[in-house]
Amino acid sequence: MKKNKFQLISAFFFSLLFLSCSQKEQNISSTASSEKNSICTASELGLSEADFSELTPKQREQRAANIKLSEFVSLKDSVYSLTISQKEAEAMGISEEMYKNALNEMKVANEAIAKCNKEGKPITLTDVKPSIQESKKKQHCF
Repeated sequence: MKKNKFQLISAFFFSLLFLSCSQKEQNISSTASSEKNSICTASELGLSEADFSELTPKQREQRAANIKLSEFVSLKDSVYSLTISQKEAEAMGISEEMYKNALNEMKVANEAIAKCNKEGKPITLTDVKPSIQESKKKQHCF
């Protein structure tokens, strides 16, 4: 039971990298072309079209940034960090705001991990890189 609880924390961190979903906003495509582009974007973000339509443009941007940045997530001594600078991220098309948001999400996850470690609770941490690489192989949108 405890092991499952702490695996959920790992899942929580993983979802922080990929979700960034807190507000709901309906976004309906008006033309077949925009619907096709919307479906591709939803696919690229690992979402169904229904889930995608509930995200605000800012949430979509954050999710895309998190996915790009997840390739640069390092796990060392139970601490997640980014191995890419803000300048390098900006060169990849990730805005300063999105980069800082991702760092903040990582900080929150690291604080939760540190709390569990301090309390002596076992926790299973996940290296997100293999999951990202597998996800990229499955994308057939472009």
